[in-house]
Amino acid sequence: AAQTRSHLGSEMLVSITVREDPAMADAEAPTGKLVARNGKLEVVPDGPRAALMPLPPSGTAFAITTTSPDAPAESQEDQQKLRDLDRTNLIVGKIIQGEDVIRRIKGLPFNPPNADSLFFKAGKAGGDKRALVAERGFYRPFSKIVVTNAGFT
Repeated sequence: AAQTRSHLGSEMLVSITVREDPAMADAEAPTGKLVARNGKLEVVPDGPRAALMPLPPSGTAFAITTTSPDAPAESQEDQQKLRDLDRTNLIVGKIIQGEDVIRRIKGLPFNPPNADSLFFKAGKAGGDKRALVAERGFYRPFSKIVVTNAGFT
């Protein structure tokens, strides 16, 4: 079943990645289960389509939306990113305290995407693993971020 909430027009939503590629949203659903073990989310196969379930990088991949519903209309590119999140991520909660920390993290310098580079395009088209590694680094901050003392209510 599809989720009923959307990342569009909502702020401080927390979601976990359940699909790598937004184009796969209409594909047959994977049957693996996402379970918590030792503080990380892992995939446990439970059927013939379990191989379709992506393995979460480092145990868990998640997103926090910082788009304010009161802000002027997002750009087309931002709206598409939020639609892609709806296709790849499952909303699991909302930040209720510490928004200032999230905004400081958002303000950190990050690795800009380089998908328009001819070198990147050629490497990706040729199956060069370095292009895939580079792509995973797009939009990631230069600084390491460690979250501690995160509570749940």
